[in-house]
Amino acid sequence: MPAQDGIVLNLVSRLDDFGAYATSVQLPRPINFGIVAYTRPSPNEAVVNATIHSLRRSFGEENVRVREYTMTELAQAIRDEEVDIFLSSAGFYWRLMQSGAVAVASLASKAYPDPNHGEGSAFVVRSDSTIQSFVDMKGKKAAASSAGGFTGYLIPMGEVVRRGYPFEKFFSSVAFVGPDDRLKAGFDLMREGKVDVAILRQCWLEHYLQKHPQERGSYRVIEPRDRTPAQVKNGVCQRSTELYPSWVLASAPAAPPEITKAVVYAAFSMAPTGDGHYWTVGTDYRAVDELYRSLRLGPYEWMRNWTFSRIWDEYGNLIIAFFVFLLAWIAHSVRVTRLVAIRTKELRDALEREKELKAQANETHERIERLQKSGIVGQLSSMIAHELRQPMSAALLFSKSARKILSREEPNTRLLTEVLGNIESQIERANSIIDNVRSYAKGIRKSRQKVDLKVIIDQSIAAFRSTGRYPKVDIFVETDPGVIFEANPLEWELVTHNLVKNACEACQNTERPTVRVGLEHLAIDKVRLTVSDNGETLSEADFERLTQPLMSVKEEGLGLGLQIVRGIAESHGARLHFVRNRTRGLTAVIDINLRGSKKQKADKQQTENDRTA
Repeated sequence: MPAQDGIVLNLVSRLDDFGAYATSVQLPRPINFGIVAYTRPSPNEAVVNATIHSLRRSFGEENVRVREYTMTELAQAIRDEEVDIFLSSAGFYWRLMQSGAVAVASLASKAYPDPNHGEGSAFVVRSDSTIQSFVDMKGKKAAASSAGGFTGYLIPMGEVVRRGYPFEKFFSSVAFVGPDDRLKAGFDLMREGKVDVAILRQCWLEHYLQKHPQERGSYRVIEPRDRTPAQVKNGVCQRSTELYPSWVLASAPAAPPEITKAVVYAAFSMAPTGDGHYWTVGTDYRAVDELYRSLRLGPYEWMRNWTFSRIWDEYGNLIIAFFVFLLAWIAHSVRVTRLVAIRTKELRDALEREKELKAQANETHERIERLQKSGIVGQLSSMIAHELRQPMSAALLFSKSARKILSREEPNTRLLTEVLGNIESQIERANSIIDNVRSYAKGIRKSRQKVDLKVIIDQSIAAFRSTGRYPKVDIFVETDPGVIFEANPLEWELVTHNLVKNACEACQNTERPTVRVGLEHLAIDKVRLTVSDNGETLSEADFERLTQPLMSVKEEGLGLGLQIVRGIAESHGARLHFVRNRTRGLTAVIDINLRGSKKQKADKQQTENDRTA
């Protein structure tokens, strides 16, 4: 016998003579022995008759009354104090343990020497079934012994729950055929194709095939657990589930202590049965408790009903956490409201002004969208929507700086004068844009003059830097002097500003954002303006979008900036195109034909003269 039974066997070995004890014991009354109806055949079946024989041999046949009950009948008989000792599954015993039943012995065997891990179940299908894995059984039809059977239904359903499925809905239907040997009817249904899966206690299939060897190879177990060759030799059967405690010999709450003691002596003095079964001590029923908890049955059936106590038990911590969060949120809201209430009038005026600017910007944006959808967005509206905002934003920034200077006790007049000068400069630039756009609206082109493109580029970048945007981006300028040609200086300042702004936006999130502006002579009458960044390399689709009107590679962009740049360049006989850098980033290139701008002006003047004539 196993080593863990040594203490019990030692105790029995110290008895002078168990036969003398059994003869001398005075039972207060005959022993009422109850047996739960179980599914036959069962590998544990031999121990039932052996136990009854041992009791009757020890105490006399007339002193041992044996009766087989259904689970419902046995539970009622124990409550009515009609049963002293009962033999059942560990699952049935666990349910009655809450009423005072006590396990006095647990069943072990050569194949399963640990009484805490001796019972399991198997999902069986026909060999030609399409069901290959556990999940394939979902939605299929099944057959089982009874809804309360420990190994015949509860253990398999525990495996279903362990896999994350509600066991009541896992199978489309379950046919319960009853205990004893009636499970064969369910097995027949599976063989006939009327159900897809047979739910069996472990070893039932092996016993069936011993009696029907012609059907070997006709069935298989779903996801069988691994077995060593030694386990197979000792009789360990195929199973699909974990192992649970084996059968239990238990004392009912009303059993006299003398009867319980006598039965314990009789059970532990029994020799192992022919197939190696014997009574020993079981110690761990936690797996049974967890099984009933997961199925919400037996002692845990109350979990199926949503009561206040259950809600508190399961979600009490979450409820407390929610109310703590709610109180914290309320306190935070009160604090924020109080801070807002004590803000100064200056700050409130600034916020109101920002709201007005935002509303104006939104209105302008919506107007541009409406014009764009109706197909009448031209260069006039593009310049208004895209360029006028730059000097106004800069002027607003300088005005806020002036306000902060004035709020000091001793304002710095020199610094204030410098800031006011910057405001005037930005307003003059805005007025220049407006005048330029009004001339477009009247159909009059602004007069062109000889300008130095290097000076225009330097002025544009200086104005861009003064806005304080993109402080992390390094801007390097390398320009050849002496690029003189007839142009509108404001328009080319807008061209430079747009290209530099786009380059800064493209590389601002890189590790070392860098923008390079270059102006070089390609020939006597040809120059090239380049603006390069080290941002992310564009995909083929985004690169293609750069050549399409009113298209942008930015999610929030409308493509107006590039449209303006392209229009100004073409009006001066120049061409805008883009080149992807070898390593990363993009370069905007404008090739300017200095003679072409003069010729184009002459052609336009001739066209105007022809129209006038």
